[in-house]
Amino acid sequence: MTYGELAKRVAKLRHRTSMSAQVVGNAVGKNHLSLFIPCHRVIGAHGNLTGYGGGLARKVALLELEGHLACDFSWPS
Repeated sequence: MTYGELAKRVAKLRHRTSMSAQVVGNAVGKNHLSLFIPCHRVIGAHGNLTGYGGGLARKVALLELEGHLACDFSWPS
């Protein structure tokens, strides 16, 4: 799921017309319950790996542990 997709879902739940993907990204970045709400699964709009509080290497490790291949994602430049 991308930040934009997540923003659309949250906006719909809150009966709003839209919500910024950046706002969602900021909220995900402050998530202290990452074991219960797996923010490592959120990716950029073009399938790229974006920031993760535990570092991108840990994000990739978690995704691979769940059966996703690192080659499915692009690294930020």
